[in-house]
Amino acid sequence: MKRSVRMATKMFVLAIFFSLLIIAFLLLTQNFNTLFPTQEEYQFNQTVKEFSPVLEFKIENESLKKAEATLISYKSVSCPENYPISCRSTCYQKCEIGYLECYENKTGKCVYYQPNVSYLYDKLIEAFVNYECEDKIDVESLKSFTISLLPNYGASVFPYLLYNFKIYKWIKENIRYLPGSYSEALLPTKTLKLGAGKCDDQAILFASMSASIGSVVRVRYVEGCQHAWSEVFFPTKNVEELINELSFYSNEKEFQYFEAEDGIWIPFDTTYKIGRIIEDCLNVLNTSTVKYYCKNPCKKEYPFYYNNSCYSKCPGGTGIGSKNFLCVECPNDYPFTYNNKCVNACPNGTGLASDNKTCMECPPGYQTFNNICVSCPEGFYIGKDGKCYKKL
Repeated sequence: MKRSVRMATKMFVLAIFFSLLIIAFLLLTQNFNTLFPTQEEYQFNQTVKEFSPVLEFKIENESLKKAEATLISYKSVSCPENYPISCRSTCYQKCEIGYLECYENKTGKCVYYQPNVSYLYDKLIEAFVNYECEDKIDVESLKSFTISLLPNYGASVFPYLLYNFKIYKWIKENIRYLPGSYSEALLPTKTLKLGAGKCDDQAILFASMSASIGSVVRVRYVEGCQHAWSEVFFPTKNVEELINELSFYSNEKEFQYFEAEDGIWIPFDTTYKIGRIIEDCLNVLNTSTVKYYCKNPCKKEYPFYYNNSCYSKCPGGTGIGSKNFLCVECPNDYPFTYNNKCVNACPNGTGLASDNKTCMECPPGYQTFNNICVSCPEGFYIGKDGKCYKKL
């Protein structure tokens, strides 16, 4: 009897001992977690809206639309089968897409001296991406006025060279030249209202009026002679034909122009002559600064352009460079994107999105550690090592 009582007492003591061990272990574990709480990380996804307007055929000028849609020419029976296209009494094997010569419309026919408007549009996008832009060129404010000066605007033909000559002639006859070297140019609407302007004022006015009808245009500033003028791009392989037409309009016999791979740039100097450069500037053209009329293809809700697409903000790994709304690749030492800029690390209060390239705002209560949004329990803070420590 005594032996069984002792056995029961021993079992009871062991049970209490093990119970105390378990309780101690639980208390110790809880205390450890309190001393070194688990850090909570926040991961979020990012959605960047985009669309690809460059892949669409976009022409904003009604005259250009009609010219593109109603080309008139024919396949001549007088041409051999291997050169079936007749244009200006010459037989062609195929039309010159993108040039002012003969080019093909949707029916397979050709027309002479009608610019391929989609080609001109692509040139404007090219200028936006690759060249320095002249921000003072104002197309929208002068479009209606310019159209009112042009005969038969909106008809089935679009005489690109003739319209530019008409604009040049109107400025030369109606805007008085104010002598003096170029300085900060006036806005074109101001020059138009004054009825007078310096060389740079008139260059900006011509460029704005020319661009308003779909021209590819730029302004050349020559530091060495303190002079400025506009230049219009003509995509042609047949320079002689183009110059002959320009000579017919202007009665000039000698012309100077700048060659390009796919055409020529003709000077339109409203303070001097068309197709001519002032002698004082000829030997100092190497001091030129050239600024282009640039066409941003993006809409207001998707203003940022990158790699033939438009975005609501710059994609991860890109940022705005020297041009507004044009996103470029970030350098290796600044690989992340925050607020459309390239940064070397996510700013405090932001963390990397799912693309591992874009810094986004952390949720309330989270801080930044190693480009990640993290949080600690109440009463703790994040140390430099990323661990949570109890506030004293």
